[in-house]
Amino acid sequence: MKEAFAKAGFNVTTETWALLHLAKESEIRIRKFFLEKHVINPKYILSGLHITVYYSKHAFDQVPEIIQPCNHTLETKYTRFMVMRPGGENPDPNLLPANNKVGIRLQKTSELRAQIERYREQISKFENTEILGVRKPSTKSKNAFGAKVFQPHISLLKRGNGIINLTELAENFRNELEHIYFDRFEIKKS
Repeated sequence: MKEAFAKAGFNVTTETWALLHLAKESEIRIRKFFLEKHVINPKYILSGLHITVYYSKHAFDQVPEIIQPCNHTLETKYTRFMVMRPGGENPDPNLLPANNKVGIRLQKTSELRAQIERYREQISKFENTEILGVRKPSTKSKNAFGAKVFQPHISLLKRGNGIINLTELAENFRNELEHIYFDRFEIKKS
């Protein structure tokens, strides 16, 4: 349906995304870590790794689509592994890593967190009552759309990944990969 409206000349952009993309070499090193150190089947390792800095259910006409180079470093000592489900940052015997998407979240003490918050501010300032409706505006730690609490994270593994022990995985990850790098910031509409 969306394609038909687009062909007819209507603006069908409905969402705005801001993404901070991992550099390809960091993504390769992460993939290699899972393949060689934890023998994860490659079909369960995600690609196109990124942090969703901002999401809106509406397109912001004032915000242009961009892809700009950047150079950010994340020290992995400021990451924690989690099951990518509500409450997944807390150990829960009912949330098995093998049965869920697995990723890392950034701690508030990470230097990269401050940069992510600056990116968010650049975009969230365009929120208005027409876009928000009855929602409260986004802040550094709250989202107007999507998950209520903003928690920067990177999904790494699909469900079915076979991971049993996140603590062991996290320790190995932080020992093997002390830093990961980001090289592109993108704003896109879909």
